[in-house]
Amino acid sequence: MKRFGLALMVGAVAVLAISGSASAGGPYDSVSGAIKRLALSGANPERHFILSAHNGPQGPSGQYTATYGKGKAAVGYKGDVICVNVVGSNARVEIRITESTRPDAIVGQYETLDVTDYGTPAGDDQMDSLSPGSFTAQPVGCEGNETEVVPTYAGNFTLNDGN
Repeated sequence: MKRFGLALMVGAVAVLAISGSASAGGPYDSVSGAIKRLALSGANPERHFILSAHNGPQGPSGQYTATYGKGKAAVGYKGDVICVNVVGSNARVEIRITESTRPDAIVGQYETLDVTDYGTPAGDDQMDSLSPGSFTAQPVGCEGNETEVVPTYAGNFTLNDGN
């Protein structure tokens, strides 16, 4: 679990470095950032989400890491990005799970992630949000965006709509 925590920290640093360059724009969709939030219910109240998703000339790439809880009780999973669709300040990303210590997140399953960028956080403004969807046996694609806004208390996402 220490390795998972270390990987989470290294991933957060990489995503934050990438997010600075993603804000420059470009011809391809991209989503980069990390947030923390509290669960609406459940045994692992603190949640950390790190996402780096990019389309490019070779297609989609990137990774997602989700951690639920702290210390030895923490569970989580990682996934490779299989599609990215940014429309304005909303994005949908789909991943294929590649590693997991969370019982219901099975390696080989898929999940869609809806992201909303509310701009640079300041004071009591709405923080950016990431809403993980249900796990599925087959990919569902990145069309649409049915974002459920869940309160976030730290973090930021940068979206680039490459049109």
